[in-house]
Amino acid sequence: MVTLLILKILWERLTTIAVEDISFGNPDAINLIQSLKIAYFSNFEHDDDKNIQAMFAAAYMAKSPKDRFIDEMKNYFKLYEVKHEIPDYALDKHTKAGKEMGRSYDHFWLVGAKLNPESAAEIWLVLPFKVAELFKLPAAYVTLLAVTVFGVPELSAGFPETSSKCSNSFVLLSFS
Repeated sequence: MVTLLILKILWERLTTIAVEDISFGNPDAINLIQSLKIAYFSNFEHDDDKNIQAMFAAAYMAKSPKDRFIDEMKNYFKLYEVKHEIPDYALDKHTKAGKEMGRSYDHFWLVGAKLNPESAAEIWLVLPFKVAELFKLPAAYVTLLAVTVFGVPELSAGFPETSSKCSNSFVLLSFS
């Protein structure tokens, strides 16, 4: 007999596989798996009706294109100790080191609260190259989901398919 624990493990594995092994190969897989999981635990009159949810989930993932980028990123962090040097400007009154240095609100407002780059649009345009550099990956592996936000003309400039009237349009950019 299949216990609730076995079912929990089954759906945990299906969810993990959708993220680890399918990932950007089919980004919608995780949503479908979650929907099928909810449907599975709904009240069905016949067990066969319930079981086809799990069968469909497994078959769907088997037929989906695969991409292990997320799993490779996870393993990279497991294998290598990635240490980042904290820049001086980040040591402000909110950190232990900043407090020990006697940093006050003046330092925070003059130095620590500044954004670099200043524009959110600029961050989304620079981020893919930084991620590629950090993980020592070809830039082709780096995919960026840029969110075009109303009132940020820098981000929608150059993308004629985005409209300044649309407050939440998504543009998928691949850098190679």
